[in-house]
Amino acid sequence: MEEQRKAERRLVKVKALVKVDGGDAIMGRTFDLGASGVGILLDVPMKTGMQARVSVGLLVNGVVTPMHTQARVQYCIFSSGDYRIGMQFLQLDGATAAMLARFLRG
Repeated sequence: MEEQRKAERRLVKVKALVKVDGGDAIMGRTFDLGASGVGILLDVPMKTGMQARVSVGLLVNGVVTPMHTQARVQYCIFSSGDYRIGMQFLQLDGATAAMLARFLRG
């Protein structure tokens, strides 16, 4: 399978909240994060192409900073009792993109 990511990912394990319009919020946990997307482990599957609001708290400059953004499901794979969901960010605003870049730089 050919790698389709446009940016490097970093292993990140933090709580994530995924909210589909008209649906309940689903708690999960990230497994990786990059400038263009996030990998999330959930108890329930999501269909490829679905859009959702993703919320995570990232440690930036010693402070947990919330990040909320829209994302699209790129894949959903059942693995070891969880669904591995790969999501691509949709139109990050400038402030969110800058905060994410600071986080990824460490």
